[in-house]
Amino acid sequence: MNLSAVVRALLLPLIAGAALVSPAPAAAAPVITAQPPQLPSQSTLFTSNTTISGRTYACFRVPSVVRTGIGTLRAFAEARTGSACEDTKEMDIVSRASTDDGATWSAPQFIARSLSGDPANLGVPAIDAQPTPIVDATYKDPETGQVVGQVVLLHSVRLLTNGGVTGADGKPNRIQTFAMYSHDNGRT
Repeated sequence: MNLSAVVRALLLPLIAGAALVSPAPAAAAPVITAQPPQLPSQSTLFTSNTTISGRTYACFRVPSVVRTGIGTLRAFAEARTGSACEDTKEMDIVSRASTDDGATWSAPQFIARSLSGDPANLGVPAIDAQPTPIVDATYKDPETGQVVGQVVLLHSVRLLTNGGVTGADGKPNRIQTFAMYSHDNGRT
């Protein structure tokens, strides 16, 4: 009797016995086909070389979006007039709104125009920059006491004089921070 006959003689009864006590094979697992995740739709809200009210903007920078207390989306951006989108040319702040979760958007509107409103420098070209919207959902109407919320927009303003951001004394013009408040869902 050779070695393979001995191995067969010992292993065959073990294998056969194991087959008798082995559980039945499990049913095949269901096949699950994964669906690709649904990505949110994308919209380009601010496009280079756009003309708004007769003024053409080379580019838009510093975009931001907030959802107001009643669900309106408000998008803000710097609208830059310089051909190379320079930081030292006139800038406006523009906004767009969506009441259907971003499926459609209003036409861009000016929020801050690049002219100083400062009585000492009225009408002087300026840089309106760095729009920072904040939603305050706790604001109460002072007349009714009803919570109506508000949109607060912080932004900076720097006068443009002598063809740039420096004054006649050669020093940089100061940068001021302004706050705008809207109690009508950001419309005004």
